[in-house]
Amino acid sequence: NTSKIDDYGKLLGPNYKKHLENLRGGERVEMGGKKNITDFALWKFAKQEDVGTGKREMERDSPRGVGFPGRHAECSAMSSKYLGEQFDIHHGGADHISIHHPNEIAQSECCFGKKPWVKYWLHNQFLQVDGGRMGKSLGNMYSLQDIQDKGYDVLDLRYFFFMAHYRSFQDFTWENLTSAQNARKNLKKKIAKYSNQASPWRGGVPLCGTEGSDNYSNILTTLFDDFNTPNLLAEINKLLKNPSEEDIAFINYLDTHFLKLDLFTNSEDIENTTNDKIIPEEIITLAEQRKQAKIEKNYTLADELRNKIQDAGYTIKDTAEGYELNK
Repeated sequence: NTSKIDDYGKLLGPNYKKHLENLRGGERVEMGGKKNITDFALWKFAKQEDVGTGKREMERDSPRGVGFPGRHAECSAMSSKYLGEQFDIHHGGADHISIHHPNEIAQSECCFGKKPWVKYWLHNQFLQVDGGRMGKSLGNMYSLQDIQDKGYDVLDLRYFFFMAHYRSFQDFTWENLTSAQNARKNLKKKIAKYSNQASPWRGGVPLCGTEGSDNYSNILTTLFDDFNTPNLLAEINKLLKNPSEEDIAFINYLDTHFLKLDLFTNSEDIENTTNDKIIPEEIITLAEQRKQAKIEKNYTLADELRNKIQDAGYTIKDTAEGYELNK
């Protein structure tokens, strides 16, 4: 009975109670025996004709009868087994904000008596392919092997994901992955010039720059700002314009423990990449901002961003997949 839980649905935001009131129109909605439309089952009883047929792998006898756990139970069971009865961070898709995660919270807090069950919830938006949803039936699902077969490093894909905030939709196209590949190569090439300064340790202490420096605080601020990875990449590129030994060590430390983009490993592809094939990170950022502005129908801003790209000596061409940048 979810109406007995005062903060049920709190993940929906500050107006969650009003949202639940709109849902809980019992006399107008067929609820199948529920007291509230948001109620859910912890244990489901098996149909008599299904008992013993092996139709459900998790079916078993219980003091209440033969049945199987409700669809939300397994997540609470797994998380408590590996993380304990109360933990810090729970991640998941944005589609679970309204039903699955509120139900996880409800059953876990009732079971364990710990409140809050989870301190921080991170909900990611979805990866789209060529502007639409990804699906096997559409033939547009790609594996890591598919990406490697086309000559990309899997870390290029990781860099691609960092180029968008985790709570924003992101469109996967091969052109966008190539942009990420070039941006990562460009970043590695910049870092290669300072590789002799790259050790993140001195005397057992991590070299993380000076705590009071703007460079140090700006980068940490982007992480504390809801893991704003697009701004983090921009700050790293700014830092590399005139870095100190401590700055390089800090970036190395950051890459080793968070980014994991293998930025400090030299390879032949970096040495053989010419400047005219590399699109700078700041130009890619402008292009991504323009793309978002067009999605939001803010054409004035889109034109301003296009002009900035052109003023920097690059051309941008709209394509069916998104855009194409050239020097």
